[in-house]
Amino acid sequence: MENQQIIDEIFLRNPQLKDTDRPRINSFVNQVIEKVLAYTHLEELPQGLFYTIVSMVEELAGIRECIQSTKEGDVSITYARSAEDVVLSFKPELNKYRRMAR
Repeated sequence: MENQQIIDEIFLRNPQLKDTDRPRINSFVNQVIEKVLAYTHLEELPQGLFYTIVSMVEELAGIRECIQSTKEGDVSITYARSAEDVVLSFKPELNKYRRMAR
């Protein structure tokens, strides 16, 4: 999976982004890929995680909000703010690909 494919998909899904946003989005792509590889203990990302990575980058970049936790009584919503929070919010999808650490 190439960074440029991920960046192109993010720009396709978010027409409000400008070409000047590309370096910032690329930085978020690199950060998310690094965190996902560390979490899953994989050496390269499987194609099945493509849209998961796109969504994670969108959330980390603030293109869309990532709700980390909610509380009903007295309504409380916590938004993910770090790459670690975003990775943890996608645990169900990532765990399908996770391997034992060597």
